[in-house]
Amino acid sequence: MGSCYPFGLRHKGYNNVVNGTHNKYKMYNGKELEESLGLNLYEMDIRQYDPAIARWTSIDPVVHYSMSPYNAFDNNPIFWADPSGADSYHYDWDAHERGEKGVYVNNKTGESTNDWQAAISETQNELSFPLSNAPTNSEGGTFSEYNYESSQGANMATFGSNRSRGKRKHAARDLYTDGSQDVLSMTTGTVLEVKAFYAGTYQITIQHDYQVVEGSNVILRYGELDGESIKIKAGDKVKQGQVIGKTGKLIDAQGSPVLTLKGQNIYMLHLEAFTGAAGNDLKSKPLTNRANGKYQRRSDLIDPIGILRKAYNNTFKKIKD
Repeated sequence: MGSCYPFGLRHKGYNNVVNGTHNKYKMYNGKELEESLGLNLYEMDIRQYDPAIARWTSIDPVVHYSMSPYNAFDNNPIFWADPSGADSYHYDWDAHERGEKGVYVNNKTGESTNDWQAAISETQNELSFPLSNAPTNSEGGTFSEYNYESSQGANMATFGSNRSRGKRKHAARDLYTDGSQDVLSMTTGTVLEVKAFYAGTYQITIQHDYQVVEGSNVILRYGELDGESIKIKAGDKVKQGQVIGKTGKLIDAQGSPVLTLKGQNIYMLHLEAFTGAAGNDLKSKPLTNRANGKYQRRSDLIDPIGILRKAYNNTFKKIKD
């Protein structure tokens, strides 16, 4: 969108005449402005950006010791772009003038690329969606009012929604399924941990051969799985698309379902994502840290929505950005 300040805040109060075709989408860094619920935030791949204060709404997954973790575009949005929310990259304006859109400069090689992921790492495995079918709480699904793709905190399935009456925040995206369904490994990787999780369910933690920040392989926690369905163990190698378990049903101490919607017992995959920057030794640095803020997770926690959208796109051939 053209009428905005360098940090993305829109100009208002003048020049409102539209000549030609009106573009209803308000874009910055190639990402759409989320105006629902009055949020006015840009939904980048990893986190959300607030143009009113020129800052991110959550901490940077990449440590910059000389800057605030909420700093945006290294305080220079003219030179740097950050369409992912993971790290800033120089935009190649010469290539832009030649008509090559979305060109970023690889920090390692200096070569231009159309993919911000390639600007982080030259080699990336593709991601596939962790379910064979679209979740029932996606757009158009049975439980679309709990759309897992909605803005942070918009409903109980989203990252950042309140738990325990606001005492803590949801650290995942919940994907609802029609009964118990296979859960698939999103790409190749190594199983770090398999153990009991929440309300009678289990979790599998895998460090994948995939990066969202340079130098660290992402760690995904596949939570709320049916324990009896899990046939892998810590140390096992997994392939992309391999069945690692089935979605589970939350059960309380009396054996009753914890979550029922529209008369149906809800099965789900609870997906958490960590950049891996804090390492893969889960004994010294466990993913759950009750003393660490409202999310009660370790410091490299990120919203998995960017990973899920990319994987959905690869698997179901639908652009959701």
